[in-house]
Amino acid sequence: MRHYLKWLPVVFGALILESTLLDFIKFRGAKPDLLLVVVVFIALLGGSAPAAKMGFVLGLAEDIFAGKYLGLHALSKAAIGYLVGLGENKIYKENVLVPVLGVMSATIVYEIIFVNLARWGGANLQSEGFFQAVWPIAVYNGFVALLLYSRFSKAAESGWFKVTRTPPGVARRVRP
Repeated sequence: MRHYLKWLPVVFGALILESTLLDFIKFRGAKPDLLLVVVVFIALLGGSAPAAKMGFVLGLAEDIFAGKYLGLHALSKAAIGYLVGLGENKIYKENVLVPVLGVMSATIVYEIIFVNLARWGGANLQSEGFFQAVWPIAVYNGFVALLLYSRFSKAAESGWFKVTRTPPGVARRVRP
């Protein structure tokens, strides 16, 4: 549980930035999804399971903060964390293009998942101009990834944001 508590400043900081300052720094009417960028970073550094868990937690915080479509961001971010995390062992994460292109691709897939889940849940969302609206978000998220990935990677290596994962087939030991 303590592992998740150290993420509280990141979550609240990202939510506050997205709802205040980033409203004034838009790129073609779009602002970055900072929590999605963090989920993709966790997936690249820690794999599917931690990314899916954190994606769900961060998405749920976003749902509660936004106040509508409760669970939609949580499911979408968990799914994208899991999907990106599947490639964690197969990619060279030290190359700066990997996190940038990974975040941009994940943004597009995330938006597709989000819109389809919303429609399945009964929301009436317009699909006209979907990709014209998503590209600026993907580019903006990629730019944010370029600025933040090396810092996040160093913090993950040093232990502050260390992503712990359990090897496949090994049960976690529960402390009494």
